[in-house]
Amino acid sequence: MKHMMRFLGVLTALVLLCSCAMAEQTLTLLTVDSTQVTLTLKDGDTCDTPTEESGAIVRLPAHRPGCADVTISVAVADLDGADSLTALSTEILDAIKADILIDYPGGTITEHYTEAGTLYLLVDAGEDYDLHDMFTMYKGFYIDLIQYNEDFSDLTEADDAFLLDIMQGIWTK
Repeated sequence: MKHMMRFLGVLTALVLLCSCAMAEQTLTLLTVDSTQVTLTLKDGDTCDTPTEESGAIVRLPAHRPGCADVTISVAVADLDGADSLTALSTEILDAIKADILIDYPGGTITEHYTEAGTLYLLVDAGEDYDLHDMFTMYKGFYIDLIQYNEDFSDLTEADDAFLLDIMQGIWTK
């Protein structure tokens, strides 16, 4: 009996240790009607409380130790009932890209897909300063992620991974 109690104690400690090591945090970023946009953060990542700028727009910074912060913006989309970038015509998608590049002269835009198959645009601001901007539409919401160092120094591979984790985490529940 004594060995059984010791075994159960060790087993309980291992379960608690493993659950703490894999802890994730899920936040609700925005709720409109009955639709919620949520974000699942990996262990060690944190977010400030979302700041509601109007009834349908929120902004908040996300943090990972050793990485440049990511500013997350979520807003209700209003493009003819389209709920994703892939639902848009080529002309409208090209117009969105042109509008984005107005803010980033010399920048480039590449198209990518999340693991879940959602199209997003990755903007590289160009040579003047190192800034990344990821933009997508997801289930009728605009999602915009902007990342840069305070001094606009070069972003690292770890920074890039954090930005992508945030984009992937928006669809993870």
